[in-house]
Amino acid sequence: MVKNQSGKPNICLREWKAEDAPDLMAAINNIKVLENLRDGIPYPYTNEDAAEFITATLSAEKDSQYAFAICLDDKVIGSIGVFRKDNVHRYTAEMGYYIAEPYWGKGIMTKAVRQMSAYIFANTDITRIFAEPYTHNNASCRVLEKAGFQFEGVLRKNAVKNGQAVDMRMYAIVEDSNEPMFQDIKLRIAEPEVGVIISYAAMDGSPEGVAKETKMYLSSDNLKFYGWVEDGRVVGICGFEVHYDKVDIQLISVAEDRQKQGIGGAMVAALQKLYGLPLRAETVEEAVGFYRKLGFITTAFQHPEWGEKYTCVLKLTGGFTAEELTEAHRSLSSTINKCEKILGSDKLPQAQRTLTERRISALKIALELIEKEQNQ
Repeated sequence: MVKNQSGKPNICLREWKAEDAPDLMAAINNIKVLENLRDGIPYPYTNEDAAEFITATLSAEKDSQYAFAICLDDKVIGSIGVFRKDNVHRYTAEMGYYIAEPYWGKGIMTKAVRQMSAYIFANTDITRIFAEPYTHNNASCRVLEKAGFQFEGVLRKNAVKNGQAVDMRMYAIVEDSNEPMFQDIKLRIAEPEVGVIISYAAMDGSPEGVAKETKMYLSSDNLKFYGWVEDGRVVGICGFEVHYDKVDIQLISVAEDRQKQGIGGAMVAALQKLYGLPLRAETVEEAVGFYRKLGFITTAFQHPEWGEKYTCVLKLTGGFTAEELTEAHRSLSSTINKCEKILGSDKLPQAQRTLTERRISALKIALELIEKEQNQ
């Protein structure tokens, strides 16, 4: 049994039992649930169907299929399974899951996916787990993103559902992949925690202003919305638009408890590494120091509505003098060394140790880009 240790309602994963058949039938006998699953599941779904599934699951080869009931206080409310592939993909497995409709939107499925992933990596030799939700199933995509899976791309016309060719989204998580990641999180933009981070950088940080920003990104295919994600939690956000000759940063911000830890700089470095283009941003006086520290060239101008603002430009190779690169390298190296000395203390609390390790990881991304530019 895989238990939840949070002290909150006991959400756990456990092996199936014959007496679970009635609860399984109640959970899956819903066309809304079946619309998001693969074909082949009978509807209506009877108690006999449930009993047959449980029998087959319990007799399946243990090293190729890992299937558990999702339980709330030991009542079955859903199902989750990980299925090993073969041949050269024998260390890769696919995850599938569903939960009864009354429990949608309560965070239960995200907890179950996290528990299952942790169990698989801790108890098997599987090193990669992937899932392929339909592109229209935004709720399932959000579950995977919050559980630490990374979006890897769209599989066009990857399935036929109800007679229609449909796209699917590929998500995956690999063993030891809980390092910070810069990834597309547009599907999570409406989450309250993300809205709070947006409010720190939006010109209008009121709830109405944040709602307007959210609507703008969701309604535009051209505007990208990425985040710095650690263990499924969004700790930084970056809204931008990609042009043929530059990337325009529209919005960049970090969670209050993670500020001044190098995450903003790491997002800038990851953005330039991702697209290989100069970066451009417009900002106000209160924030221009952030860009200057990262080597942006800043120019003041008068905005008709917001007064004095600054255009900030970070060039590519050849845009910096050797002296500027050397100084940036020295500053980052010095900060990394200080952080590593802090890690050497036996008295450092574990929470602070984790934060320091993550800060070093973020700073090293920026340092890698500088060294690459120095070697051009």
